[in-house]
Amino acid sequence: GNAYLRNQGSWLRSPCFDLSSLTDPEIAFRVFWDAELAVSGANLQYSLDSGISWQVLGQANSNYGCRINNWYNQNTVSALNNQPGWSGSSHSSTGGCPSGNGSGTWLTARHDIRFLAGQPKVIFRFYFSSGSNCNDYDGFAIDDFQIREFRPVSVNLGKDTTVCGLKPYLLQPGKYASYLWQ
Repeated sequence: GNAYLRNQGSWLRSPCFDLSSLTDPEIAFRVFWDAELAVSGANLQYSLDSGISWQVLGQANSNYGCRINNWYNQNTVSALNNQPGWSGSSHSSTGGCPSGNGSGTWLTARHDIRFLAGQPKVIFRFYFSSGSNCNDYDGFAIDDFQIREFRPVSVNLGKDTTVCGLKPYLLQPGKYASYLWQ
């Protein structure tokens, strides 16, 4: 693996987006993380004032329904001033460095951003910050960044269907009179 610098804060900043024509937007991208568990990590922030102030987008473990997937896995990451973020490693612990909860592979992250619908000037940034020890990890990476109108996942109501990327639901013809979808 590679190593990232100690006590470093770095970011990848987007251009300014005009979301004024969107009514039901979501953000989606591919993400990979490999960092010291709960110490080093990354989150996604947004600004409505040209980057003067930044707000963290979302909360840890807020994966629910079809709108949010693979979002932050840690409630607090110390190098992110105890904000939520993606943190952890899929490699074995070495030298007293905590491990676990790394992505292990590229994942697709999605988050509902309806609260930003209609905003004419929105900037995003991925912010990564590291601790002072145990930095022999690959760090954080993103790819295929998109802002788009929410697209419901099409579902084939056959047997053993996966709905919205969640656990499989066994849909057996004739067993139930109806299904309640939310």
